[in-house]
Amino acid sequence: MSRRVTGDTMPSPRKTPARKPAAKKAAPSRSPRSTPPRSKPYAAVKLPEAVAATKRAGVIAMLRRDSGASLAQLTEATGWQPHTVRAVISATLRKKMGLTVTCTGAAGERLYRIVTA
Repeated sequence: MSRRVTGDTMPSPRKTPARKPAAKKAAPSRSPRSTPPRSKPYAAVKLPEAVAATKRAGVIAMLRRDSGASLAQLTEATGWQPHTVRAVISATLRKKMGLTVTCTGAAGERLYRIVTA
C-alpha cells in the first residue's frame, strides 16, 4: 500500500521578510608604502651609454675591470645582501649569461673578475 501525498498534507513554506541588499563596506584606506632609501648610484663605475644603468649592468661593469671587485664593493654599490651578490654571480652571470667569472684571493678578501677569452 502506498500513501498518497496531497497538497494539504505538505507544510506551507514560510514567508520571510525581504532582506535589504547589504551595503558595501568602504575599502580601508591604505597608506602608500614607504620605499627604502635608494642605494648610492654607481659613482665609481662608468657605464657605457649603450648599457642600461641597472644594478646587474653595474655589477658586470665592476667585474670587467682589470682589478675586479670584492664582495664588499659589490654589496655597497648595489645595496644587495652578500648572498644576493653571490647568487647573481653564480646563477645569472655564470649559468645564464655564460660568462667566466673567477674568484681569487684568500678568505679575507676575495676578488671576483670576469675573464675574457
